Amino acid sequence: MSSYENAKSVADFLKEKVSQLPKMGIICGSGLGGLAELVTEATVIKYSEIKEFPKSTVVGHAGNLVFGKLAGKDVVLMQGRFHPYEGYEMPQVVLPVRVMKLLGVETLIVTNAAGGLNPKFNVGDMMIIKDHISLLGLTGKNPLVGPNESHFGPRFPPTKDTYTKELRKLAKEVAKELKVEQYLQEGVYTAQMGPAYETPAEARFLQMIGADAVGMSTIHEAVVAKHANMKIFGMSLITNKVALDEDSEIVCNHEEVLEISAKRAETMKTFVQKLCNSQSRVTMGSYQNAKAATDYIKKKVHQAPQVGIICGSGLGTLAEIVSDPIVIKYSDIKQFPKSTVVGHAGNLVFGKLAGKNVVIMQGRFHPYEGYNLGQVTLPVRVMKLLGVETLIVTNAAGGLNPDYKVGDLMIIKDHISLLGMTGLNPLVGPNDERFGPRFPAMTDTYTKELREIAKAVGKEMQIEDFLREGVYVAEMGPTYETIAEARFLKMIGADAAGMSTAHEVIVAKHAGMKVFAFSLITNEIVVDEDSKVACNHEEVLQISAKRTEVMKKFVMQMLEKM
Repeated sequence: MSSYENAKSVADFLKEKVSQLPKMGIICGSGLGGLAELVTEATVIKYSEIKEFPKSTVVGHAGNLVFGKLAGKDVVLMQGRFHPYEGYEMPQVVLPVRVMKLLGVETLIVTNAAGGLNPKFNVGDMMIIKDHISLLGLTGKNPLVGPNESHFGPRFPPTKDTYTKELRKLAKEVAKELKVEQYLQEGVYTAQMGPAYETPAEARFLQMIGADAVGMSTIHEAVVAKHANMKIFGMSLITNKVALDEDSEIVCNHEEVLEISAKRAETMKTFVQKLCNSQSRVTMGSYQNAKAATDYIKKKVHQAPQVGIICGSGLGTLAEIVSDPIVIKYSDIKQFPKSTVVGHAGNLVFGKLAGKNVVIMQGRFHPYEGYNLGQVTLPVRVMKLLGVETLIVTNAAGGLNPDYKVGDLMIIKDHISLLGMTGLNPLVGPNDERFGPRFPAMTDTYTKELREIAKAVGKEMQIEDFLREGVYVAEMGPTYETIAEARFLKMIGADAAGMSTAHEVIVAKHAGMKVFAFSLITNEIVVDEDSKVACNHEEVLQISAKRTEVMKKFVMQMLEKM
């Protein structure tokens, strides 16, 4: 059986056990498998249940595949790996990486315990791997030796940027956030066969050729992942100093490795979790991801949309009046998150509305669902790549302005993004000029021309008595505002409050789109502790249903005048 057939057999077996396929794989080294405790919605499959897998024989390696969510990302986590020194051949050792590829993994995080060769490194330091020296590969134990499996990658894969620069940069940012820069290093990793540790002469040789840390794993996994075109982040925990002098009293043992690993376990777990979240923030909204989703959609839809419409809670029925509709479920677009909110159908609807080619989002994604802002705003970037020039955004909001009543429509003339001002701006991370500039201006974000059209439509429809114009404030959610928070929001100039819209609009403005947005006021926000009014999502949906026909007509007439 070929390597591909073997990996496919395992992948097929796992697909029967796991409903949500992973985008990220994590290989945990000695003593680091506790990261699995942070995985939610976990499905655990023992290596022993997978007939093609070897057995993990190393102390500190639990021997499980753990599927689930980590920092909002679908992951598969290896609690323990396989090593050549256990007597396994390279195809067996790297089989899990190839299985991950067939399951859909795009990014691989590899951790290990290593000995420090660099005299500046201390026990307990974490080293970002920027490159490696493969002694095994250079001397005949390269995992790609043998007939090339073109299912995985080319015969002669490039090795430049094996450890993805973008991820290394993110790791340094995470270290700053966690305030662990003092023991974060970056260096070159080398692997020897093991299981014997290095002699002092061997250690001096390794130091001489440019290695900063030495271990017995990782490189062959990284070689196979690179061959399969995965992004890779590697990190070593320095668990011991390597003796460079025959008279040294340093004696390394595996118990010491596990002891140091245990001491750094919480830091490592938090670091990797934060890295997952940061990596999602950038890549989930990245150009490559948006383009992949766009390319998929273009195979289904042949008419490029001019206008994008995002429908909030209970407002998705606008899609019912689209002519020649083509419906694509969010679940069919592998780059899209899942919509989990009641009242959000979870479809993209393409077709014609008032003579315009449109794409309608029946439901949106929110940060409070556990998604990062790269995921939440990905659909807006996809719309941009599809050709959308104008974005219409609707939402359900609570009224702060005392002149507003339940059922009013508020044209948004500006916003206050509490999330953006406190660190959750969707443009945080490396800027991609293909979307827009590094520092976009936010004046006339809600296009004045479109707001004037909306007011004219309001007069024609004779709804001026409940058509307002004001400032929207976006907060995180999912909790509604406390009384004190409501007074604060009112004080800073907000007329209505919600849990969406601002981040979508920021991304649209960054991409050069025209933007029109309006809120349906579904509840009055209480600013008095003695009030007995309590908001709930069912009330939001109920009010939305009452105003559905008016809002549909309002959007239709706006489109006709645009």
